[in-house]
Amino acid sequence: MILQGCVHIHANGIVHRDFKFENILVDKTEGKLKIIDFGMSKNENEVQHESLNLRVGSNLYMAPEIFLEEGNYDSYPCDIWAIGIMMYFMICGEYPFDADTDKKLKKNIKKKRL
Repeated sequence: MILQGCVHIHANGIVHRDFKFENILVDKTEGKLKIIDFGMSKNENEVQHESLNLRVGSNLYMAPEIFLEEGNYDSYPCDIWAIGIMMYFMICGEYPFDADTDKKLKKNIKKKRL
């Protein structure tokens, strides 16, 4: 369901830029998941013209290209990466690149070292 929501917002030209568990709610009355916190989200056209020096999101869920500052890293693939991190956690019960410090975490993600 999270991926379906992501596909929907992407189809409408929105890049969320902060997918994480804290931004997914369960609506028990409707039995649906709700994606929240669009405070860092951007319209696809806005992202293409924004400075690449701006890093947004949460380190545990950031794609390697964000830390490597390669290409247009504020785009749809980075949302998909974050959802992949969430799925990994749901299956394995731990984050794939977890580390003691932010510095080590960033290094592990850049090298894609589990």
